[in-house]
Amino acid sequence: MTEPSTKQADDSVITSVTNGVGRIELNKPKLINALSQDMVARIDEALNAWRDDDSVKLVLVTGRGERGLCAGGDIKAVYNDIVAGTDENAKFWNREYKMNFAISEFPKPYVVVMNGITMGGGVGISGHGSHRIVTDSTKVGMPETGIGLFP
Repeated sequence: MTEPSTKQADDSVITSVTNGVGRIELNKPKLINALSQDMVARIDEALNAWRDDDSVKLVLVTGRGERGLCAGGDIKAVYNDIVAGTDENAKFWNREYKMNFAISEFPKPYVVVMNGITMGGGVGISGHGSHRIVTDSTKVGMPETGIGLFP
């Protein structure tokens, strides 16, 4: 069994493999699991490790906390990048979109529980997967379109 590097409970993404299930758990509940570059890298790392690992039969993605799976990208980081005038936002979106494409072509069942708020990047990590589970509290949206960032 191939396992990504060891994850601790205080990490922003926790991964594990149990009984054939590769589990990815977003772990920033105070920020509704808003995605950062590090989180995208960790998700991508896990998917790459599990792609050809015969002991992993499916991937399950969830988010910690009561409020939602993922509120999207980390808006504070986006703002700070704009103010600083760096290209970190472009790097983030480039890596995120490549990860989303990898999710769309993942060769095993990729199941996401879209509980609560699932917006922007949360839609990216769920909508491209093979299976999406919505609950009575799911709220899906792409706020980027409302502000004209993406059509």
